[in-house]
Amino acid sequence: MDGKLLALLIVVVVFSFAYVERRQKNQLAMKKQQQAGTDKETATVIKDLKKRVETLERIATDRGARLSDEIDAL
Repeated sequence: MDGKLLALLIVVVVFSFAYVERRQKNQLAMKKQQQAGTDKETATVIKDLKKRVETLERIATDRGARLSDEIDAL
C-alpha cells in the first residue's frame, strides 16, 4: 500500500469518527432541550393541579362548616 493512500485512509477514518461524535453530541443536546421543555410543562401542570386540589379542599371544608352552622341554628 502506498504511504499517501494509507495517510489518506487514516485521515478519512479520523474525520468520520469526529463527525459521528459531533452528531451524537448534537442529538444529545437536542434531547436535553426537549426534556427540559417537557419538565417545565409537567411542573406547570402539577402547579395547576395543586391549585385545583386546594380549591376543592377549601370548598369541601367550607361546605361542612356551613352545614354544621345550619344544624346548630336549628
